[in-house]
Amino acid sequence: MKKQCIIFVTVLCGFFLLLATPMICISAENKTHVGSHIIKQNPGEFEKELKVMEDIGMDIVRVSLFWQVAEPKKGSYQWDGYDEMVNLAKKHNIEILFTIKAISPWGSSNPSDLGKRGYHFSSPPKNMEDYENFITNLISHYKGKINYIQIENEPNAKAFWNGTIQEYITLLQAAYKAAKKANSDIKVLSAGLACGASRPKAITYGIDDYLDMARQVIKSHSFDIFDIHNYFPIDTEGTPYPITFANLIDRINKILKEENANVPIWLSEMGIPGKTFKFPKGIKPYQSDEKRQAKDLTSLAKTSRDKGVKAIFWLKIFDSEEGLFSDMGLLYGNGKKKKAYNTLKAIITKQ
Repeated sequence: MKKQCIIFVTVLCGFFLLLATPMICISAENKTHVGSHIIKQNPGEFEKELKVMEDIGMDIVRVSLFWQVAEPKKGSYQWDGYDEMVNLAKKHNIEILFTIKAISPWGSSNPSDLGKRGYHFSSPPKNMEDYENFITNLISHYKGKINYIQIENEPNAKAFWNGTIQEYITLLQAAYKAAKKANSDIKVLSAGLACGASRPKAITYGIDDYLDMARQVIKSHSFDIFDIHNYFPIDTEGTPYPITFANLIDRINKILKEENANVPIWLSEMGIPGKTFKFPKGIKPYQSDEKRQAKDLTSLAKTSRDKGVKAIFWLKIFDSEEGLFSDMGLLYGNGKKKKAYNTLKAIITKQ
């Protein structure tokens, strides 16, 4: 039986840029697996996260790959830093999912500055052929070394995508075609859309807007795995959210069926805070603590498996200052383990 992935990822979701985080992944054939996403590029910090992931039992890490870093000048590729990440991950029995970001001072239509703190939005390329050449070189370079790539992050959030949903779909279509031409075996993930806590207005805006954007992406059929992000809890008691996680999955599955998209669902971002978070502008607080975080993690994993989700990425391993997302780690910033740490480890061990 082919082994599927467990992903625990610290992912780029929401209105804060996650500069270092991991992620969980639930996988196929009624087996739950776990992994993580890390954006810190420093080898020492990167390996620190990998060691924790390995101890928990995760086997895949999500890493942001920036066009600007990999191809600083047109036609000149610099893979050394990403090669080191791939090798370090392999050392700890973890594979890499690259989330590719179209940020380039020469290639993007409106590039952001990676030298500044905070989120860094991607933009549609000035010339799509240049972007396709970049994707082709990337996939060719890592042929036999990586199995998954993801095209962008949360294209419905201005913090991450400086364009329209249709412009994102055009980018996805171009990337999918170029990637498959370079390696027909590579699996391409669509970008998870920002939802729930990821969008300040999501607590009050209609979920229909979100689902309409999801349908537009699904209609492109330019992906092998449909990715979503989820910060909706297992129930709405004590939260400001209008829908539950289970309800969101049901609606996405319905659209996939209606659009004849026979692909698996992954969740490349997902998390529950370990303590109560107070929203701005008078919105009622999200009530939580260590006990609820661990309880909801268990329920979210079970619900994902029951509804056919193949991979779940828990947001982060260590707590860090990121607004609502600050306390979603499995460990405190000082390394002390929370209840959710052992909960997740037990879930993976029992698979």
